[in-house]
Parts: sequence; structure tokens; C-alpha cells
Amino acid sequence: MPRPTRDEILSGPIVPVLARLAGPMLVGIVAVLTFSLVDAYFIGQLGEEELAAVAFTFPLTFLVTGAAMGLSVGTSTAVARAVGRDDGGACRLGTHSLGLALLVVAGMVVAGFALLDPALRAMGAREDLRELATPYMQVWLSGILLLVVPLVGNGALRGVGDTVSPTVVMLIAGAINAVLDPCLIFGLGPFPRLELPGAALATVASWSVTLFASLYLLRRRGLLSWAAAIGGGWRESWAEVLIIGLPAIGTNLLVPLSGAILTRLAAGFGTAAVAAFGVGGRVEALALVGVMAVGAVNSVFVGQNWGAGQCDRVRTAATLVLRFALLYGLAAWGVLFLLRRPLAAAFVNEGPDAADALVEAAQYFAIVPAGYAGFATTALVSGVYNALKRPSRSVLVISVRLFFLTVPLAWLGAQLHGWVGFLWGIVAGNLLAGLFAAWVVRGAFASEREEAGEPASAPNPPAAEDPAAVCL
Repeated sequence: MPRPTRDEILSGPIVPVLARLAGPMLVGIVAVLTFSLVDAYFIGQLGEEELAAVAFTFPLTFLVTGAAMGLSVGTSTAVARAVGRDDGGACRLGTHSLGLALLVVAGMVVAGFALLDPALRAMGAREDLRELATPYMQVWLSGILLLVVPLVGNGALRGVGDTVSPTVVMLIAGAINAVLDPCLIFGLGPFPRLELPGAALATVASWSVTLFASLYLLRRRGLLSWAAAIGGGWRESWAEVLIIGLPAIGTNLLVPLSGAILTRLAAGFGTAAVAAFGVGGRVEALALVGVMAVGAVNSVFVGQNWGAGQCDRVRTAATLVLRFALLYGLAAWGVLFLLRRPLAAAFVNEGPDAADALVEAAQYFAIVPAGYAGFATTALVSGVYNALKRPSRSVLVISVRLFFLTVPLAWLGAQLHGWVGFLWGIVAGNLLAGLFAAWVVRGAFASEREEAGEPASAPNPPAAEDPAAVCL
């Protein structure tokens, strides 16, 4: 399916355009999430303690990758603007953004090694689980710089309109990870049995492929050069990337922080509950892949139409994605509810508490997806606000979902009804957050149109100095 042209994005039928944009993104995101699910499957063969140990590492890994993804968003926006200006700045921005990403993540890696044990303790990990999680994270942190360049490089490639090449690279890397995982975890063939560190090493090895492929693609697309690296303008490039990148990083870092709190709450119910919570989180990411893909391409659609003053299309797209969030969330809940027992059995089958972990994982898949519609709504509304350069509203929506609703309600549910109450608290938080996000964005539509003096029948609002002021 060919990629939509700029004219099609600005004037073509909205649903087909979004579908064509989302196709490559969907495949790419599935490839990335396959890393996580393959790891979870093979780690699950080691036992529920190993699953629980890795679950304690999730907030830490999300912290580092969230920072890299925030820089990727800033890079994509900056490069796209440079391409639109046609001023030759895309190569400079692409090259300098990689330097910025390496600097930021290198600092986080140093901090990660220093704070790894205190962080695991703060989340409630027992000593035996910390002993399992620490070598895993040490290998993972040692190789994370191999992932940062592809993540930020993919942002630069998206900025010039290439979403296919990064997808192919991630598919190849995912296949390598899937092959190496059982070899390094269980010691198949000539490989030593490394167990949890082997899972991390397989992931790092696959990242090395994405690194070299990304450097090649960036060079080929004219987004990386030695001349740009040794030239000036680094401060200006970093400022342009960070205008969007910093708020995006801030939003991304809220997720692992809340995840650490929820993991700490789950730890109160024992190792089996932590293992079930970790498995649920990995499967949840794949179940919501459609939301992530639509959110990413909707930001492109909204951004281009906002820049062209096509505010009616911005509003229509926002309304469509809200409907999509509701339908997709309900469908995902139905599928996971029906597959709850086979899914739990696929990831948890060994260990002294395996029976408890199976029951609690099945309960997770039966209950938590009931809130996916609200989760999807907040994610998509947040993306719309980022595309319209309203990152403060995006942060507000995500903050309300995580810290004013989901975490407090999960804690309250845990106090009242234990593990099941904890799960229903997460559901209630997501659903209420979805209602809040829909209310905020629809209220913004109404108030901004009224302030702009736009009649209900007008195809577009009057011209304004800031197009977003009348689009949203």
C-alpha cells in the first residue's frame, strides 16, 4: 500500500489516509513488542521467580527507553520542519540529535548502575529477586546505547516520510532476538546456559543489528554526515529538538514512575502476583499496538493539517480516534477475556507458586482490559495535543490518569479487596481518565471555536497568528 502524499493527507478521505499511514507503523511496533513477548515466554520456562525479577526491572527499562523515545519525537518534528523549509538543515539536525541522545542516555546508564539496587529495594523486591534482576539489568544497561541510535534515527527517518525502512530493520532484529533467546537462556548447541542474563544478551545482540542498519539508512537518506558532526550549530539543533523532546520525555517518564508504584503494590501480594503483573504488562503492550500505531500516525495527520489551517479535519480526526479508542478497547477486552487462561499458561508454568501465578495472571487478563477504552482515549488525546504543540495539556491528561486516578484507586482497591480489588482499581482509573480526556478535548473544541467566532457551519475557523489557538 503506497504511502499517502501530502495532498492526500490534507484533502483525502480521513479514514483511508489514516489506515495507509498506520500500516507500516503497526508492523514496526509489533516487531518491537515481539522482543518483550519472546523474552517473557522463554523466561517463563525458567519459573515465576525469574518472571517476577524481570517484572521489577520494567520501570527501570521504561525510564531509559522513554527518554530515548522522547528525543525521537523531538527529532522527528525538527527534521520534518527542516524538510518543509527546504533549507538543508535536516542533515545537521539528524546528526546532532544522535549526539544529544547518546549524551542523555549515557548519563542515565551511569545513574542506572549506581541506583539499580536501591531502586529494586524501593519497589519491594526481595533479596533473592534482586540477585536475579541485577545481572539481567547490568547486561541490558551495558548495551542500551546500541538501541538509542536506532530509536532516534527512526525519528529522523519518519521526519522525511520514511516509515518502511525502520520497520524492516526492526523485523530483522526481532527475528534475531527470537532465535538467540532460547540459545542463550537454555544453552542450546554451542551456547552456554546463561538464563536471565542470556535473555538480556540476546536483546543486546539484536540491537547491534539495528544500530548498523540505522546508521546506513541515515547516511543514505542524507541525515548523517561527518561534515555536520564537526560543524557548528549544535546548540541551535539541540534547542530545536528539545522544544518538543523535553515535554515528550517528561510524559514518558511518568509511565515508569507510576509503574514502579504499581509494582510495589503488587509486591504486597507475593511473588506470584508480581509475576502475573509483569506478564500482563507485556501482553497488554501488544494488545494495545493498534492504539500506539493510530496515535503515532494521527499526530502526523493532525500536525500537517494544523500547519495548513485545515482545522475542520483536525476536529474530525480527533472525533474519529475517540470512537476508535472506545471500539478498540472493548474488542481487546473481549479477546483477552476469552484467551485469559491459555495466555496465562503460555507464560507461567514452573515454580513453587506457579498455580497461584496462573490464577492471578488469568484474573489480570479478565479484569484489567476492561479499562482499555479509557487508556486508549487518554493516549490518543495526549498525542493530538503534542501534535498541536500543546505539550502541557498532554502532560495534564497523562498525569491525571496515572497519579490522580489509577495509582490511588489501585491502592484503595488493594486495601478493600486484595489482588482483585487492585486490578479493578486500575480499571476504574483508566475509565475515569478516558472520560476526563474526552471531556477536555471536546471542551477545548467548543471554547476555542466560540472564542474564534466561528459559526457552526464554517468549514474552517478564521485565520489566527497561532493556528492551534483555533484548531484546539
